[in-house]
Amino acid sequence: MGAKFYQDIPESPILLNIEQLTSQQSVVLEWLMPTTTVHGGMLDTISAVCLWRNGEMIAEINLNSGRNPVFKNKMRYTDNIANPDYYRYRLCVKDMQGNPGRITYSPEKWYGGQMSGVLIWDLDLTPISGPVLKTVIEELEYPGPVYLAANANRYPVESTIDAIFVCLGVYPNNHILTEPEALKLKSFLDSGGNVYMEGGDTWYYDNQTVVHPYFEINPVGDGGADLLYVHGQAGTAYQNFLFQYAGENSFIDQIEGTQNSQKIFYNPSDNFGVAVAHTGKEYKTIGTSFEFGGLVDDATSTKYDLLNQIFEYFGIMPTSISSGNDLGLIPNTFQVKPNYPNPFNNSTRIVFGIPSPGDVKVSIYTVNGQKVSQSESGQISSGWHEYTWDGRNDNAIPVSSGIYFYQVIYRTQKGEKWVKQGKMHLSK
Repeated sequence: MGAKFYQDIPESPILLNIEQLTSQQSVVLEWLMPTTTVHGGMLDTISAVCLWRNGEMIAEINLNSGRNPVFKNKMRYTDNIANPDYYRYRLCVKDMQGNPGRITYSPEKWYGGQMSGVLIWDLDLTPISGPVLKTVIEELEYPGPVYLAANANRYPVESTIDAIFVCLGVYPNNHILTEPEALKLKSFLDSGGNVYMEGGDTWYYDNQTVVHPYFEINPVGDGGADLLYVHGQAGTAYQNFLFQYAGENSFIDQIEGTQNSQKIFYNPSDNFGVAVAHTGKEYKTIGTSFEFGGLVDDATSTKYDLLNQIFEYFGIMPTSISSGNDLGLIPNTFQVKPNYPNPFNNSTRIVFGIPSPGDVKVSIYTVNGQKVSQSESGQISSGWHEYTWDGRNDNAIPVSSGIYFYQVIYRTQKGEKWVKQGKMHLSK
């Protein structure tokens, strides 16, 4: 006798139905349990039901041993989903020996309501920036979902999205932005959105689309393969950044700002721009000819800090915000950002913004309320400022590791007083 092609395993569950609850964050799955094996025999012992979402097991429902009438009836499972997205479910049952049966699949479908968060179009034929952007955004502890797609059709472009990052790549592995893709970006910007778009050829060499004018970029030349460093432009919030560049390096477009935009990064080899920021009436854009994923972190410049600055420019506030003026924007109210980094072992920065000129005092306290350090600004202008604490007291003596509190007091010229505070962790 030859070996059996497969064991006499349970048949697949049937009549799988999935409905979304009105809360938008939960879906209910219902199905009928199988009553036979794949050979048609009676199935009277089932040990468990296994359930997967998008390839990941999310539940193994254990059932009573022996004959169990529940498996002849309809079963129900409520799945709490984290974010609106496309989901596909599959399930099967196990017999008493732990052998899984045939699998029932659901079609892929959108659940969770309206899309929000950050969307990355990784259209580059050799993806470099997309995965890095997603990783760094998540490291920023951005509170919303981050969607990474290899095309512009995977996800809907909703006005509720905070920003779209478009990665077009560098010749000869670049993607040329199409007019349908550009129309989606244009519509998003018209609704008040933010778009970051990088591409080595998209600004000078490639055909311009309906969305390119939104970036207010003056294309100067087709460029070459001489982008060794990316330097922040003096007088901007990016002036202290200096990155070594290790991304694809061919025909890097030379770009400059217009009277309505500002060059924020340049190539030190030829002094031509490689990034431009523009604030429109209802939207904001940043266009670059280098790849974000090609920037090399060092002790003074990191992709984390750069993306933090881009988020601040876009008006997106992650948990940790790096310092710097937002291209001249002045806050409407007194604001204090969470200190960064936190925890820290050397120094940390406290960034605050004031809507009008005034005096600011920053004080550091222990958990017992003992004052460790204090600094007064004197009269300063409206806008964003930063205070750096180096972990020492007013006598320049290093303090011990532990939890500390900072307090920022702002007094306006009219005598109004505002106080904000936060907690930080010094770890040596």
